[in-house]
Amino acid sequence: MGAFRAVFFRVNYIYDNRYLIEINGRHDGSSRFAADKRYVFSPSASVAWRLSNEEFLSFLKPTFNDLKIRASYGTLPNQSIDLNSNPTNGTLYPYIATMPYGTTNYIFGNATQSYITAPGLVSQLFTWEKVTSKNIGLDFALLDNKLSGSFDLYSRDTRDMLVGGQPLPAILGVGAPNRNAADLKTTGWEFEVKYNNKINDFNYFVSFNMSDNKAKITKYDLNPTGEVTSHYVGEQIDEIWGYTSNGLYQSDAEANDGLNKERLFSGTWLGGDVRFEDLNGDKKIDNGSNTLSNSGDMRIIGNKTARYSYGMRLGGDYKNFDLSVFLQGVGRRDAVVGGTYFYAFGGGEWDVPTKNQMDYWTPENQDAYFPRLRFGGNGNTQNSTRYLQDASYMRIKNITIGYSVPSLILKRAKIEKIRLFFSGENLFTFTKIFDNFDPEQLDRTAYPLSKNISFGAQITF
Repeated sequence: MGAFRAVFFRVNYIYDNRYLIEINGRHDGSSRFAADKRYVFSPSASVAWRLSNEEFLSFLKPTFNDLKIRASYGTLPNQSIDLNSNPTNGTLYPYIATMPYGTTNYIFGNATQSYITAPGLVSQLFTWEKVTSKNIGLDFALLDNKLSGSFDLYSRDTRDMLVGGQPLPAILGVGAPNRNAADLKTTGWEFEVKYNNKINDFNYFVSFNMSDNKAKITKYDLNPTGEVTSHYVGEQIDEIWGYTSNGLYQSDAEANDGLNKERLFSGTWLGGDVRFEDLNGDKKIDNGSNTLSNSGDMRIIGNKTARYSYGMRLGGDYKNFDLSVFLQGVGRRDAVVGGTYFYAFGGGEWDVPTKNQMDYWTPENQDAYFPRLRFGGNGNTQNSTRYLQDASYMRIKNITIGYSVPSLILKRAKIEKIRLFFSGENLFTFTKIFDNFDPEQLDRTAYPLSKNISFGAQITF
């Protein structure tokens, strides 16, 4: 792991429970960087003003129990290095040239042979990534603390991100060393509100939270030609590029529309294949030179970042009964899914379609969702607006219903408490995504989420 050393301080000051100040500073050193790049100082500060304790705002007291505004600014360093992508092949000290070694895969004589290879290029110029965060927020509580919540608006600038070096001629024989050559800006907000109250013997509560953020690259000089398959300045992280589709060809004659589609599929286009729009009017369907200035008919059609993530808890208790419900979801998210679990016969002769994939085009089923069945490669599986998935969802993560046996019944048995309960996990999901996929876990190779139903008793003696 290498050596790491840090010194930090913190100063807090509170005046009359109205003005709050906190100042922090830390000085970090890491052996992963060269001597003159090894140390970094990172300051941070936060201030808060509790308006509810101000005398000139005393008229708020009957309603507001607490009202506070706050702001913060700070920088933190990051020494994490993607060692696997570094030409020094995983060394903890990537600024030092090393000579990789190993053994041959072949037997010479009666044993394999050891070998040592030439060292790769290293750089002593790279140093810490630095993350600077700015935040303003509001905390409130009112109605005898029955209603409370907070709101935060923030931005985060990640500077000097460690990325690959400038492209070098292949004749060099080794890769370029990593360097600090990228910046990323993230903006977002978070909101939370809680309410609890009581009506006679009925106690109830509800809480709701939501957050959103998006990130954009503000510096990246490793893509001078603006290739869309690489990062570029102005890119919003998780962009989805694809073609615009306007349905399926309904006949072989219709598929012979005079557009050059060889870049997508060099075979014969037929009825039931996906129809793509010629957006730039050049009588071809392609991605041009695959650059921002000439992307052909490719456009940004969506974004994979989960937006407007939210959660809700609600419940209550009445006499011996209690109920709690937890919901979570994502308000907006695009996804491109594919392979065996999406396209019937999606590229392999031995792929077996599922029941959900049987709505494919035939001359008798021209309103089908999927294109005609084809074996092997074809142009129908290109990223397109037709098969872009809406991965937003709401899921009931948990429902728990309980009943506590009255204490009068338990006294004779010398039992303090018995609570019977029913609990369900992941019971219902509301989403528009294709049925073969879980919007919370889009990777079909991952262990699937399961529905669980349980009954039980909690007994306290």
